[in-house]
Amino acid sequence: MPFEAVFLDAGGTLIHPDRAFILRKLAECGARLDAAGMEEAERSARDLLRSVMLNEASEDDATRLRTFWEAFVRAAGCPDGAAAGVVQAIMRRHFDGRLWVDVHDGTEDALKTLRGAGYTLGVVSNADGRVESFLELAGLRRYLDFVVDSAVVGVEKPDPGIFRIALDRAGVEPRLAVHVGDIYEIDVAGARAAGVQGILLDPEGTDDVDAPSIRALSELPAWLAEHEPAPATD
Repeated sequence: MPFEAVFLDAGGTLIHPDRAFILRKLAECGARLDAAGMEEAERSARDLLRSVMLNEASEDDATRLRTFWEAFVRAAGCPDGAAAGVVQAIMRRHFDGRLWVDVHDGTEDALKTLRGAGYTLGVVSNADGRVESFLELAGLRRYLDFVVDSAVVGVEKPDPGIFRIALDRAGVEPRLAVHVGDIYEIDVAGARAAGVQGILLDPEGTDDVDAPSIRALSELPAWLAEHEPAPATD
């Protein structure tokens, strides 16, 4: 029996920050990055966030988001005196609901392919109650059967409880579902704790983790076609 349900992280997986806006704010503080430089700063910030999550007490999603952007702005080369203002501008755009508007090439086509193949599609996101509206704004909500927002259901990844909610909505047993996300400690570890197959979205192909990975969502339909769920156990 093939997999039946696909769960997806939202921010950093389906939807991404407004790159043009961020590059403009960085340029205003004297940090002029190209696309490659921005990707490197994002990678550095993501690595720091993962380190914080491994070594410090758990934070809520808003605090983790600010930690990420503070690290990103430093990695981007923004002078110390201007860094706080850039972070504040980015966070303000997030709270205004206008930050998560970029969709990477191939994402929409992948969702169309998965829907056409009969998969149940859902989002499992650590968010503040607005992720469904962000997905609407990005034009992706119409491809999804449901959205599980941590602020709405009261439990965050990596707690397996949020994945159990998704499984209930999808109406499938854990071994027949996969979850794709960009942070191993949140997405893969949380899915695995619920018995769901975790897949790491690793655009650079550099993360050395004990889990399957893809470099872009465009690779997901082929991955699913080539892999089978674990056998059922008594």
